[in-house]
Amino acid sequence: MPSTPKSSASKPNSEPDLSDSPLLRAKLEKLHRLKALQAEAQHRESERLRKIDVFGLLGYVPTAKQQEFHDASEYDVLYGGAAGGGKGQRCPDRAAPTYSSSMEGKVLTPKGFKLIGDISVGDAVCNPDGTVAKVIGVFDNGPKQFYRVTLADGSSVETDEDHLWAVSVAGSRRARKQGVPTIPSGLRPQDEWNLRVQTRCRIVSTVELRAMVARADAEKAAGQRPHYAQIPLTNPVNLTGVQRPWEVLSPYILGALIGDGSIGGDVVSISGIDEAIFDRIRTELPEHLQLSKGSYVVRCPSYAITRKLDVPDVEASEAFLEELRRLMSVLQLSQADLVRKGIATQAYLSAVMNGKKRPSGRFAAKLDEALGAEGSLAAAHAIHAGASATDLLRREGLAGHRSWEKFIPERIKVAPAADRFAFVQGLMDTDGYMDDRGHVEFVSVSERLTRDLRDVLHSLGYRATLTTKTPTYVHNGEKLQGRLAYRLYIQGRSMDRLFHMPRKRERVAQFNGGDVEPMHRVVSVEPTEIDNSRCIQVDNLNHLYVADDYMVTHNTRALLMDDLRDCVRTPGIRIGAFRRTYGELKESLLAELSQIGYAGALGASWNGTEYELRFPNGSLLMFRYAESVKDASRRQGGQYQKLTFDERTLTPPDVCSFLESRLRSGRSDIPVIGIRSGTNPGGAGHGAVKTRYIKPTNYGEKIVVDERERTVRFIPSKLADNPHVNPEYAKDLMGLTGKLRSAFLDGDWDVFAGQMFPEIKRERHVLDPIQLPVTWKRYNGVDWGFSAPWAVLWAAVDEDGRVWIYRELYERGVGETEQAQRILAAEAAGENVASRFADDAMWATRGDAKPIAAVYADHGVHLTAAGKGAGSRVTGWQRVRSYLAEAPACPHHRAQGWESCPRLHIFSTVTELYRELSDLPHATKGDPEDADTTSDDHASDALRYLLTNLGTGPEFLVLDAPSGEPEAPLQPLGPSMAYRPDPTDDTAAWWLDDDDGPRPGGTVQVE
Repeated sequence: MPSTPKSSASKPNSEPDLSDSPLLRAKLEKLHRLKALQAEAQHRESERLRKIDVFGLLGYVPTAKQQEFHDASEYDVLYGGAAGGGKGQRCPDRAAPTYSSSMEGKVLTPKGFKLIGDISVGDAVCNPDGTVAKVIGVFDNGPKQFYRVTLADGSSVETDEDHLWAVSVAGSRRARKQGVPTIPSGLRPQDEWNLRVQTRCRIVSTVELRAMVARADAEKAAGQRPHYAQIPLTNPVNLTGVQRPWEVLSPYILGALIGDGSIGGDVVSISGIDEAIFDRIRTELPEHLQLSKGSYVVRCPSYAITRKLDVPDVEASEAFLEELRRLMSVLQLSQADLVRKGIATQAYLSAVMNGKKRPSGRFAAKLDEALGAEGSLAAAHAIHAGASATDLLRREGLAGHRSWEKFIPERIKVAPAADRFAFVQGLMDTDGYMDDRGHVEFVSVSERLTRDLRDVLHSLGYRATLTTKTPTYVHNGEKLQGRLAYRLYIQGRSMDRLFHMPRKRERVAQFNGGDVEPMHRVVSVEPTEIDNSRCIQVDNLNHLYVADDYMVTHNTRALLMDDLRDCVRTPGIRIGAFRRTYGELKESLLAELSQIGYAGALGASWNGTEYELRFPNGSLLMFRYAESVKDASRRQGGQYQKLTFDERTLTPPDVCSFLESRLRSGRSDIPVIGIRSGTNPGGAGHGAVKTRYIKPTNYGEKIVVDERERTVRFIPSKLADNPHVNPEYAKDLMGLTGKLRSAFLDGDWDVFAGQMFPEIKRERHVLDPIQLPVTWKRYNGVDWGFSAPWAVLWAAVDEDGRVWIYRELYERGVGETEQAQRILAAEAAGENVASRFADDAMWATRGDAKPIAAVYADHGVHLTAAGKGAGSRVTGWQRVRSYLAEAPACPHHRAQGWESCPRLHIFSTVTELYRELSDLPHATKGDPEDADTTSDDHASDALRYLLTNLGTGPEFLVLDAPSGEPEAPLQPLGPSMAYRPDPTDDTAAWWLDDDDGPRPGGTVQVE
């Protein structure tokens, strides 16, 4: 019988309807209230973070244009684009293909190192005799061969062939026989130094210095006494230092704590056996701090730096208490709740809340963890007035660092000589070593600390040779290896000045007993590249100055500050900051980061091993380099919510594209901010940047949306936007004319520094398609590619030998069989291509597979090898340049009133070739006359193959109308052509002749 449906109520396992349950409704209402409270708390926290003056804490005052960049909310923003605009001062006559500060020489000024291109007449620079000299001349010397001069201690500097050196020769028998000239006592330090140099050195050029080094090497190889070339050490150079707006530890105390101090926890302590160290620390501690005796460890006393009990506690900062009260209000917590959580006793908590007691760092950390403050309380505690020793170290960026993470703060590196000596004394009193001979060395497991110390010692007039060793130790009877250690062997005059401790000062031995002047030995002088050279003249009698290789740009500062602000405002965000190479990263972003103390004022901690900056709220700023897709692929598993590209045009476009695929977020509360880039015209990525940012936004006039619905913005920065620009630099730019003036002053992306073909101009080389005479011979240029673009050009050669590029194919992902088929399909019926010149690599064999050229031939496309070989690239580019040049106007341009026109004409439909030629930069490596192979050069290569095989170039025979006779008028020939009849030629169809020679009279003309 038929079944009847049963009601749901009759099902034995049916669930009861709880929609009317009062208990369930109450729970849902409570859940909604809780979510609302959480949302409100998150909103308040977001607003609080946005109010933190990150820029103010770091001493950064953005220009109006930089502020516009910081305020931009679009997904993808490019900032820069003109010389002088947020970019610092370049040498105005630099012709380097792509510019990097690491390529430019540096000069030491009282405020630190400065690019030589930024030095102007009247500037103060450091003289090696310890005084300050005035620049009285700046000279551009044009292209010179540069050399890398390397010293025995591992340091090096790059100078041109004519650079002058004060050089002494070691191992001279005559010098040993005559002895060292006596230096009178009582001289001023600078006079003594100059007299030593004058009596021991002679002036030679870099080329002569190289010959001296080669001679010494040959003598050593032959078993003879080598006559080493040496250059003098400087006197302690004169630096003015950087004043910090907060209280700091004295240089000696800071050096002692880095040497033997424990700075990894909340309590700062130091141990040792020499009371002389502790006595000096006591005298130099801030008034509210003291040394408190601790326990003995293996008969070695330990002292903690604590606040004095008899000094009234400084009132807690308003920022800390305001943040604490806000969090307690949001979380609806009372003081009793905090006591129950075990954070502090009631008495201690009441004293802190009432401003009667200063909160400790441990208390702030406990509160951060218990209240989920993500470091906001610790950050407020760090800027507390009357700071503890831990707070003072945190301001230097040193707090919490272990032995292998220690470093020297930037303020010490540029401090006055007395402060630098005091720091070194604190470091060497505690951690310096002296053998039985009285020779001095310093050993540390921190590479950064060791290299920082070497720089400081150089500035004080010492040489420090860096070596490494792996120490061993025995544990439970087993011999184990320790961390890699870095060793500095230190030599120089007045070695006792490196110590304060009496027992070490008495034991230290002067260099060779004080009889021989210590100098730097030159171990190699190797050629590097040919580049433009600039030198300066100073008013000091010795005409010398101190050179090095360190400087930062303003564009970099804007990018870095934007990243730091986002790290503070967005808890948990991961930001990747990229440059093309590690050297460029070190000289730009990392150098700028060190200038601001590694953002210690924001509570950030620096990991020098991983190049990462971590913030108390969980944010992470990672500094990376990527010169190739292989470099970028190392970040394949990475996840970023923001990408920063410094000097984006220097990074190949495919690298940027790969890294952009890493932009994502796995948490709903961490947004993806997008991309921020800074750059100037020029470089491998110039064309891609112009295509993405410059043209679509009409040079920054509008904001556009790309194919992925992402907003794209270009913020052009010009010379007038930078109030800090060097006045002389501005005058040089104002003096430019034509397109160069437009490029450097206004950011014209059609002309840029290092452009391979600045002569190409759309109004001269590009014309709308026209009908070409069938008698003009046709040719192909082919550059094969699959993942990289495959490019084919069709060219016609007129009677005078000019080349007309009238068709192109430019595609990716097309196999060789289909390539051949597409070439034939593109050609019109009866179109006869005389020769097809292709990349020689298309004839290469790969195992059993046919060569690509053979596959082409199987499908009816027969190729001719272009004939690549040594030097063919440079000669090919020169051939392209010769065709881009002007020559007597062809008849159709003469008909329009032109007196000249280029030898190469490009149809407006051939877009990829024009784009590549206008955007192609010079090479940054290898031959400077070559093009940058990391840029798009596929159609350009096809053109190079084609023009190289067409002979030496066009020859011209211009026949004017007979003297005294009026020129025949133009006669129309269709909508886009015209011709001028030759009165002596009665053949109407003259253009159908097979004669390839020049013809008087008619030709085609573009209307």
